Amino acid sequence: MSFIENRINNLIWYKEKILKCDMTKPDYFRNHKYWYFLTGDDADKTFQSNNIHRNNNKIKIEGYDKTISLQAYWAHMNSSQVMGLNFFADYCKKTYLLGEMFDRIIFNSSGTHIEGKPKSLEFEKDESDGSNIDLVIHLDNGKRINIEIKYTENAFGRTSSSTADTTYEKIKKEMHNDIIVSEYNYKKYYQFMRNIALSKKESGNYSLFLFPKGNRSIENKYNVAIKCVKNINGFNVGKIYWEDVLDILPNADFKLRYFGDNKPNGIEKIYKKS
Repeated sequence: MSFIENRINNLIWYKEKILKCDMTKPDYFRNHKYWYFLTGDDADKTFQSNNIHRNNNKIKIEGYDKTISLQAYWAHMNSSQVMGLNFFADYCKKTYLLGEMFDRIIFNSSGTHIEGKPKSLEFEKDESDGSNIDLVIHLDNGKRINIEIKYTENAFGRTSSSTADTTYEKIKKEMHNDIIVSEYNYKKYYQFMRNIALSKKESGNYSLFLFPKGNRSIENKYNVAIKCVKNINGFNVGKIYWEDVLDILPNADFKLRYFGDNKPNGIEKIYKKS
């Protein structure tokens, strides 16, 4: 089975066996049938952390000042937004642990340490182009670590908007043409390129892309996108794997939900829309 088939089937098993949801009929969203969607009385089971409190399509996290808007597909169990919230919400009051974890992973891969200590987290940080970054760790030296979170997605976000044209020209001017190979690739890998632009070494910022080891599609897209950057050595950018994060900061229930190897009885490839 493919990576996404394995992940979705495990989520369906988790929904039935761990969350104890009714599996006699599927859920429907936008006229499609899903078995890994949590609705009605089961909706709040989407969130693992007891520190997360939902009100319709917004949530509050204990120890975090801002209200977070949920994306349209938040109740799909493979939502990468909710995945990130489920893991990182409990670190709002202990960000130092995240700093040690990311520093260790970066040092192991590049031999360099992060400068500065974690001060606070920011979820869904708004950027000037109207988009947002999944998670930002603000450091005590005024710098930041930008983290883009992926789970079962097979690509980075792309764009064709006029806003992208404006930011492309701005980046070309600011970076002296050493960041983007072409406007086509900039738009095709827009989400990736936007984060890269925030992480020139002289800025002191970092951009990390967090995804599972088994998601070969997103890793291939990362490898292709990074070749579109002319002067990649001029940027603090890297990839990290969820599995490595969990080795340093274990979370048994999170691992079972998102990385278990279980299948629902009698259900095969049931993740597909119908």
